[in-house]
Parts: sequence; C-alpha cells; structure tokens
Amino acid sequence: ARAERCVMVGDMPSDLEPAAGLGMRTEQVSAARDLAEVARRLEECVAVLERESGLRLWRVPDRDNIDGAHPYYGEDDGRLFVRAHERGKLVRDEVHESVDGVVESLVTDMAAQLARTYEARHRRPREDSRRQWFHLSELWLSRVELAWGDRLHSDHVAVLRESPFNDDRDVP
Repeated sequence: ARAERCVMVGDMPSDLEPAAGLGMRTEQVSAARDLAEVARRLEECVAVLERESGLRLWRVPDRDNIDGAHPYYGEDDGRLFVRAHERGKLVRDEVHESVDGVVESLVTDMAAQLARTYEARHRRPREDSRRQWFHLSELWLSRVELAWGDRLHSDHVAVLRESPFNDDRDVP
C-alpha cells in the first residue's frame, strides 16, 4: 500500500510523528472527541428506547454529577469513566476502554429504569415484578444493540439462579 493511502490513528503526538514522517495521513483521537461521541450515541439510543417503550426518560446521563446516585460520564487521565455519587460519596466507579463500553453501561441502566417504570404502571397481582423488568429491559436493550440485550439476559439468568422468581407472594 502506498503511504498516502494509509492512516495512523493514535492519541499521542509521539505515536503519530513516525507515521507522518513516512507520508501517512494521521488522525489524533482525544477524550474530548470521545465524550462528544458518547453524547451523540446516547441521544440515538434514547430515541430507540423511548420509541420502543412508549415512555420518556426523566433524565439522560450527561457529564454533570447531580448526586442522588445518578450516573454521569467523563474522562480522567485519558480514560473514560461512568460514576455516580450518593450524598457526596462515590457509589459507582467504572473505567471503560471505549465509547461503546460507556454507552452500553448507561443505556443498560436506562432500559432497566424504563422497564421498572412500565412494570409499576402495569403491575400484575401475585407476580414477581422482575418478570416484566427483566423481559422488557432485555427486549428494549436488544432493540438498541442485540449483543447488549444478550449480555443483560446472561446477567439476569445469573441473578435468577441465586434468587428465583417468586410469584406466590402477595404484593401490595
């Protein structure tokens, strides 16, 4: 391949300089660009979740820490994260290697939130509420990204091994 037809992508100028010296095109990636991509992708995913569920999210995670255990995302030392604070205490701290990891984490939360809201409005007497939560969150998440729904299903299977559905209890 001719050098001018190749592109080198990196996050450090020192990574790109040798490629540029060979006549290759270079593209520097940055956390700022990644954060903009997270915001763009979240907007797309929210549209799918709201369309599929018929519900509106009251809050979409962004870069602001509003406490109350509400997740937010950002960048620290070139690494993407998802965090949440409750009464000023850090209660969630995830580091992700990619935009996709951040988006999957946040969209999974939003799908679960919508599923819980739907279940509360359509409660079935004497049925374990997780039946609707799990099913709907997996379904709606799969409509955004099939692999994400599959991973959530696997997580739910593990939960149910430890705590099976209990449909016989009387729930107010």
